Amino acid sequence: MLQDYAVVQLLETKPSEIPPYEKVEAKATQKARQQKLEQLSKDKAQKFLESIGAATDLKAVAEKAKLILKTSDPFTKGGYISDIGSSPEISGKAFGMKVGEIAGPLKGEQGYVVFQLKEKKEFDPAEFAKQKEQIRRQLLDEKENNFFQAYRGMLRDKYKEEIWINQDAIGIKET
Repeated sequence: MLQDYAVVQLLETKPSEIPPYEKVEAKATQKARQQKLEQLSKDKAQKFLESIGAATDLKAVAEKAKLILKTSDPFTKGGYISDIGSSPEISGKAFGMKVGEIAGPLKGEQGYVVFQLKEKKEFDPAEFAKQKEQIRRQLLDEKENNFFQAYRGMLRDKYKEEIWINQDAIGIKET
């Protein structure tokens, strides 16, 4: 295992300060707008959830409210959800629900969502046994690739002045 050491020296200290308003006005205005839009999105999702009432068909209620209803692809706990993104909160909630239940509003990468669990596939040991070797090989390949990329990056940094790579000849771009 290679180890590198670094020596740190404090060269300068600056007292904390509050910048003048003119310097941060654009950033503050943008942040205030973003917070307002997020609150409006959450309020709209909450209003929609309340309008559902005792209904069990989310599609009919969404059509009545002139909202777009989308169906995600199957996803794993903590995994990526199509049209929503990576949201541990949403996937965690979905995995704790019963089929047919409606939940929300919860924040995803694209905004707030109200959702209904349509299908839940339980763990199938027989299916896992069939795919186990393929999954193991895929994970091993991924680990080997990550190690190789890290090792290559370390060598490139360490021997930066001594190694020249002809990018045109090997057909890759420098990262």
